[in-house]
Amino acid sequence: MLRLAERNYYNKRFNKVKGDIAGTWRIIKMILPKSKKGDGIREIKVNDSVIKDHVKICNKFNEFFCWHWKQPGKKYSICRGK
Repeated sequence: MLRLAERNYYNKRFNKVKGDIAGTWRIIKMILPKSKKGDGIREIKVNDSVIKDHVKICNKFNEFFCWHWKQPGKKYSICRGK
């Protein structure tokens, strides 16, 4: 019963800010738990190798996103699945 009340409460809040992206994000930030900022990404795995150097990690992310952005005829989204 409490979950239903909570769901209804947030549905009403979201409906009030419908079309207002800033208002929507304020509600989302209010709902999500506050997290402490960590040290960032410590390592990534590319193919079969683990990269721990921060500069190399940044370069690999840049390569990845630039490659996806430049693909002709593709939707510019890295999300796959749904």
